[in-house]
Amino acid sequence: MDKHLENLVELQQDKQLAELVRNWDFNPGKSFQASVLRLFKSSVHHPSSSPHGSFFMLAIFRRYNFRLTEESVSLALYAALGGAPAGFHVTFLKDRHFVFLWLQSLWVSKFES
Repeated sequence: MDKHLENLVELQQDKQLAELVRNWDFNPGKSFQASVLRLFKSSVHHPSSSPHGSFFMLAIFRRYNFRLTEESVSLALYAALGGAPAGFHVTFLKDRHFVFLWLQSLWVSKFES
């Protein structure tokens, strides 16, 4: 497992989740995060635990190969968008639908993974 993943509290607390993401590629998220920082001079999500100033975004999973939980969706967002898993404040809405917080809503609306 990558060194940056070993320090994530989410993975230290949930060994099943750690095993799930062991082979995930987190480089696209790092690259995307760097692009957001370069273009907008901001992080991908609000830097504090407060959602003030963030946009709510909806993530709908049509196809997936892992159990969808708030924690696993947070890590999927982290893999795709960078930031920090907890910073997305992922909340389950209904089957395969999760809401998360985001700062750059207009730019990510065209993002597909």
